[in-house]
Amino acid sequence: MKTSNSFFLTGGIALILICIVLIAGCTSTSAPTQNQGTVTSTPASTVIVQTPDQTAVQTPVTTTSTPVPTKSVALANGMTLSYPADWEMETPGDTSLRDYGRTTTNLANFFSPSDHNKQYTSVSVDLEPERISDNDMYFNLATVGVQKTYGSIDITHHSQLSHAVDMISACDKCKHYNLEFETKNLDKWYHLVDADGTFYIFSINNPDLNHNQIMELLKSVRVTPAAERKQR
Repeated sequence: MKTSNSFFLTGGIALILICIVLIAGCTSTSAPTQNQGTVTSTPASTVIVQTPDQTAVQTPVTTTSTPVPTKSVALANGMTLSYPADWEMETPGDTSLRDYGRTTTNLANFFSPSDHNKQYTSVSVDLEPERISDNDMYFNLATVGVQKTYGSIDITHHSQLSHAVDMISACDKCKHYNLEFETKNLDKWYHLVDADGTFYIFSINNPDLNHNQIMELLKSVRVTPAAERKQR
């Protein structure tokens, strides 16, 4: 009898334990594993553009070259040229010793308007009264004369050209010579033209101030040699 009761008691306890385990399994929740069977979407990046109240619209700049009005003039000894209309011209006609070591006749001087620093460009046109047989020697002596006048100079360009150049036509058979130099207080350019043994000397002070206008002036120069003038 005692054995039978023990059996039923042991079985009851086991049954109770089984029920407790089953109840615990039904009520317990387990934490989900991250990214397990779940597709997550990342929102696209958003760019915020701040628009000003007033948008400045840039107008394209049209770079047009407006021709500068010019005046034409006939100088002595068969030379003609054009110069800017707002420049001043004088024709002294004096003959004296120049800074390049030659005694020449001044045909004309041209002066640009001065800028806010009271600087201006000047162009002097001189005529060598003597006929020159050795034009290369003449140019070299003029270079030596400049060095004697100004002392230490920095020659930036020195050339002897045996043919006409784009910068100044003058005449078909003219020869051209360039001498450009600088000092502490001076920027100068000499352009010498040999028209069949007759020399014309262009002396230009401060050429960089009005470079384009000087180039147009030089391109306009025409020289009629003495032989052609006599035939006319």
